[in-house]
Amino acid sequence: MSNPAQRSVHGAAARVRGHGALAVPSRVLLLDLLRAAPGPLDVRELAGASGLHVTTVRFHLGVLCDAGFARKDVAHATRPGRPRAVYTATHGGGPDPYTALAAALAGTLAPTPAGRRARAERAGRAMAAAHAPAPGTPPATGAEALARIVALFTELGFEPDVDAGARRIRLHRCPYREVAVAHPDVVCGLHLGLLRGLLDDCGAPLRAADLQPFVEPGLCVAILEDR
Repeated sequence: MSNPAQRSVHGAAARVRGHGALAVPSRVLLLDLLRAAPGPLDVRELAGASGLHVTTVRFHLGVLCDAGFARKDVAHATRPGRPRAVYTATHGGGPDPYTALAAALAGTLAPTPAGRRARAERAGRAMAAAHAPAPGTPPATGAEALARIVALFTELGFEPDVDAGARRIRLHRCPYREVAVAHPDVVCGLHLGLLRGLLDDCGAPLRAADLQPFVEPGLCVAILEDR
């Protein structure tokens, strides 16, 4: 049986694989296509939808499968020849089994909404610290910092996109929506703290000024500004 230190190392390695898998825009695009598809897709279908070369798609799918974001299966043959490999997304598609627990904890963080939000933001910053660059890493540019945020929030299931000109990050899907509706001070405070911590820890020239929940049904928006 592995000891706690080994489990921690394995968990860190899994996070690194996940972040690396989503650090390339083409892989994020392929994952979005898999998540939006009504059923499994093969390499040629994904190549046609993404505009990428078949060989490139096959490589990126291998990375997504290794990181646990996609699954490769063999489709039932309908004609003679080599069986067709098909892919489906495996991350962020199902219900969160911790929703009830999260809701219970959210209501007990502090006696007032302001207090709950402050504690939640501190917790978010603590989460960000686990993803901080190694000591001595040069400060990130704005583009590099935004790429890190998109990678992590994609991994968490938020389906983000960035409007760099308007300094906004749009989060199209909240995987904790049920809890966020009941406890926006906690859930949104946590994610604002995570955003602020990610930007602070990598020395980005940007900061997260605010996180506006549900500006449209299913859409939250983070507002950025220069430091």
